[in-house]
Amino acid sequence: MRSAAVYLPERGGIWSSKLSNLRALIKPPKISLRSVFFFPAVLVLTASLMLLPSCGGSGGGGGGGDTTSPLAANWNPTSSPIKGDTTITIYFNESMSNSSQVLTGNMGLESDNGTWTTTINTNDTLVINPSSTWTEGLGQTLIVDAADVAGNPLLTLTINFDIDTTPPWGTESPIDGSVLSGSTQVVIDFSESMNTTSVVLGGTLTSDSYNIDWY
Repeated sequence: MRSAAVYLPERGGIWSSKLSNLRALIKPPKISLRSVFFFPAVLVLTASLMLLPSCGGSGGGGGGGDTTSPLAANWNPTSSPIKGDTTITIYFNESMSNSSQVLTGNMGLESDNGTWTTTINTNDTLVINPSSTWTEGLGQTLIVDAADVAGNPLLTLTINFDIDTTPPWGTESPIDGSVLSGSTQVVIDFSESMNTTSVVLGGTLTSDSYNIDWY
């Protein structure tokens, strides 16, 4: 049985050596009126608001404008591992200065420095790709600094990813070329945990009905 060390935050930071979905077992199947009264009031209120700037003399002072730092509302992907060519997208809660981003960390240095796009507000989304490919390893770091259009700085954002660029491999039993009976089960052992929805079987045997169980 193959195993590897995996960090499990939901268990309080415990390292576990048990992996799942390492084996695919392929086996044969078993057998108003109210609005009329309110309308004049709305008109009066609107007219009053329009007159306010012209009333009351010279007045004093004014607001200070936007002094609130922007926030990174979300990013995608949110989990690891990711592939070496994965695009990282960060969503902000307001429009950002499209020349303010500084990307550091080992992933920032490997990035294309990001491109701003619009999701809700103009330039509120930063799309980051690798210049060639992300380096494989655990805990690879992307550090993002930026500012909104008023110049308020983002509290430095640090995101860590585990990056897997090595394709999985498998061994089969019975081996290639074996003679199978109608009830023979085919077992494939993989080198790492697999995405069970990604498996696509081909070949002449798949013309028969089959089930796949994962262990």
